[in-house]
Amino acid sequence: MKPRAQLTRILAWTLKGQAEPVAFAEPNPEPTVERTAEVLSGRRGFDDRERAALLRSPAARDRLRFLAEVRRAEQILQWKESAADDGLMLQAAAGGPIEPVTLSNQDFTLTLLPLDPAGQEWMLHLRLAARLVAGFAGSPLRVRDEQGATWLQGSPDADGELSAPWLLGGSPVDRLATSRLVIEPA
Repeated sequence: MKPRAQLTRILAWTLKGQAEPVAFAEPNPEPTVERTAEVLSGRRGFDDRERAALLRSPAARDRLRFLAEVRRAEQILQWKESAADDGLMLQAAAGGPIEPVTLSNQDFTLTLLPLDPAGQEWMLHLRLAARLVAGFAGSPLRVRDEQGATWLQGSPDADGELSAPWLLGGSPVDRLATSRLVIEPA
């Protein structure tokens, strides 16, 4: 197990058993629903007092979790309403294992860039079509194959771009020969 995942599990277990705090003379204010929605949209982060309130209060964390799920449901609905073409497939004329490979449709372009001559290290770069940038920049997206392996995950920047290194085993080009990619809200 990776150290970060193990630390997250330990922290979740510790916080799960935490009781509501006793009221202090000057408590840190719990973030309001509007403030939490602003944070979830990516416009601003929580300040130190709000973070302290979230750490102290299971009810505040539950409200944050609920609002995050509501936001995700709204994004999925918006995604479906946009009728974005969410599938990418390797075309027969695409490059070889040590050349850049580009997969695209009318809504997305995914470029696989080899970082070494042997094709052992790759960088993945996703670009959203201009019509999707306003609605999905800053919203978490995931690129996965049909077997469920996540290739790329994160929030596109204001230009509608997202990049990350290839972390799965083997070559992405080899995986593309047997699988289609799907782009979805994360």
